[in-house]
Amino acid sequence: MATITSHRGSVRGTEGGVESTIEALLQRRQKLAASPAMLRVLEEETPSEEDGRAGKMVVYVTSLQAVRETRDLCHRVVGLLRGHGVGFTLKDVFLHPDYSKELSERMGAEGALPQVFINGKHVGDGPTIVQLNESGRLAPMLAGIERAEPGVCQVCGGQQFILCLWCQGTKKGIRNTFSDLKCTVCNKNALQKCPKCSM
Repeated sequence: MATITSHRGSVRGTEGGVESTIEALLQRRQKLAASPAMLRVLEEETPSEEDGRAGKMVVYVTSLQAVRETRDLCHRVVGLLRGHGVGFTLKDVFLHPDYSKELSERMGAEGALPQVFINGKHVGDGPTIVQLNESGRLAPMLAGIERAEPGVCQVCGGQQFILCLWCQGTKKGIRNTFSDLKCTVCNKNALQKCPKCSM
């Protein structure tokens, strides 16, 4: 490739450099997309389609330890729901910042974590779920929810996120002569959804 120089003689780039970098990224993405697990990661369903189905439950939590009371309540609600043997999608707003925006859109306002949705309808926050469980009203609400698979996912350890398979946590998609292009597969924390348990 021919280099592009300024009037002072400094190198400004290479002719066709951007096009070749884009082509390399597209080829790399196609190779990864050949894997069924990666295909699900790259073409995941939108929240409105997936989370609103009958028999589905979504729980928004945080693993951030800055506010211990909130984190402990999230752990309590998740443990309580797992104790009922139901399957649910766990959405950690700390590990994946887009979940925070998604939660605000679903609720129409900011809410304290955790928040639970059953069949696309908001059920309540942590204290509400605990109260429903203690009064015996939670079990009938969970009757139509899909059952959970026994055990913890061997790929992600139950966290539902793994280190990005594309960039290996560097956040760099591909290196060209002058700069690093950001990875577009993972979130800003260099994590992607677990291909085994969070699809």
